[in-house]
Amino acid sequence: MRDREQVGTSSRQKQKFTHTAGSKSFACVAEAEDKLKNKKAEYVAIASSDSFVNLENIDNRIITEVLGSESSQQYMPTGSQAQAEVQRLRD
Repeated sequence: MRDREQVGTSSRQKQKFTHTAGSKSFACVAEAEDKLKNKKAEYVAIASSDSFVNLENIDNRIITEVLGSESSQQYMPTGSQAQAEVQRLRD
């Protein structure tokens, strides 16, 4: 029993990444990140050729478009959350 505990402890210390994506696997998270990067590149390319395209809040629009409105709320903080984070960083 002690050996099993020691092996588990040793294995845990060797891990480089902690899974913090909830029920999503790393593969699903990586796929979503790829979609976000591709969409951002697409928006930037359009904006560089069209001066009428506004890049303000581009990240928020891309997240909403790629992940949907329910998921985007998970990635985008509310105004009060953002203000609290700014205050925390100032402190």
